[in-house]
Amino acid sequence: MKTFLLLLILSSFIQSAFLPFNLVLVLLVARSLAVEDRNNLVLAFAGGLALSFLTQTNLGYWPLVLVLTVKLTGMIKKLPLSFNPLIIFLSGIVIVWAVALTGSVFINEKIQISNHLIESVLIVPVFYLVRAWEERFVVKGTIRLKM
Repeated sequence: MKTFLLLLILSSFIQSAFLPFNLVLVLLVARSLAVEDRNNLVLAFAGGLALSFLTQTNLGYWPLVLVLTVKLTGMIKKLPLSFNPLIIFLSGIVIVWAVALTGSVFINEKIQISNHLIESVLIVPVFYLVRAWEERFVVKGTIRLKM
């Protein structure tokens, strides 16, 4: 979780400096689809705070939107669907466009179709990277060493 939090803060710096893509959203949606964990909400809140500070939007906007996005992604994950790349892409489109519409309503952010399409496409490889990272490098609490 600490490594992912560092990655979220780094991506919020990159996003606020020069990239028009919402990398924090991409990372959080991919992790929420890959791992069902309560830490996703903490990560969403911390990433939202970092993003709010760095992009100079209202302080509570991004944490609230990202926490609700993580909850929505958790509900999508519980649907009885096989998560092949097409379903991950379609759920990514739904979530990215919901965040884009929310941004256009509340903070008067313009909807740029190409940027949101790239964010939706980025969710698929990031999902597989996060899943590989979680399977190989994160220690589960239920695994005990037998002697």
